[in-house]
Amino acid sequence: MPFSPSLSRRSLIGGAAGFAATACLPGGLATAAEQLLMEKVIGNVGNLFGGVTLGEEHERLMATQWFAPIMERHGGMYPSAAAQRSLQAFAAPLYAASKRTFLWEIAVLSSNEVLALAIPAGKILVTRGLMSYVDSEEELASIIAHEMGHAELSHHLAEIRSRMAQDAILSTVVDVLNHQKGADARTAGQVIDALKAPLLDIMEGGYSRENELAADAFIPGAFRAAGLDPATSSLAWHRLLRLYPPDAGASSLFASHPQMVERIDALEAAAGPSTGQRGFAGSEAFRQLKSIFPTRPV
Repeated sequence: MPFSPSLSRRSLIGGAAGFAATACLPGGLATAAEQLLMEKVIGNVGNLFGGVTLGEEHERLMATQWFAPIMERHGGMYPSAAAQRSLQAFAAPLYAASKRTFLWEIAVLSSNEVLALAIPAGKILVTRGLMSYVDSEEELASIIAHEMGHAELSHHLAEIRSRMAQDAILSTVVDVLNHQKGADARTAGQVIDALKAPLLDIMEGGYSRENELAADAFIPGAFRAAGLDPATSSLAWHRLLRLYPPDAGASSLFASHPQMVERIDALEAAAGPSTGQRGFAGSEAFRQLKSIFPTRPV
């Protein structure tokens, strides 16, 4: 995903306000402790960034609550069991590069957008539009490994921390998460729901430049683990340069042309010379995917 400017204060406040509104609804927050926490959110009392701790349990909660809604936002699951099975079989060898305890999952969505998303805790989504433009197993593997890098390195949490450093609203919301043991269990879920809108902007519109480069740097190791030649790991980004015109704006996979050239240079330096590596177990699955999603010319 490409670099994009920081989220606006307005969007952050909008997310927190939507969360705060639940306190006034039937079935919303009810206890005195919960109400006090909500007043902290509404009142924006101080920047609690220094005491914030976020961990894998929060990533798993995000994945549980966001996976299905985000799929629906992009057309829902592509209605082909064969396509879903083939994509899962293709991606499975890449998971060997992970050191996390995630249960990795991947799915094809029906949207014609050229889009790939990493949801926290190892959930990856790619669209039919993207599947129609990748022309080799190396290209598809690069994109999946890049999205794996965002999840593996907890970039969703890193971006939350970055935004919190700029705005006390989000740090206060996460403070609610950190104090969930003293409140109703519903609190954590409602805070995560409040974060969904600003985090969707990150997932769909881009992480920081540093996090994009770090996700790219994950790709060569995933290639080695899966039996692919790391020297081929930049092919997808070269294809994106051909796909997008020089004056194209940022999208989910593409930054500006200068930024993409920078990313390609860094990735190729990290990958090193060709190893001639062979033995990728996903080759047959890729052939099956291409029978379902023929490659469109660029």
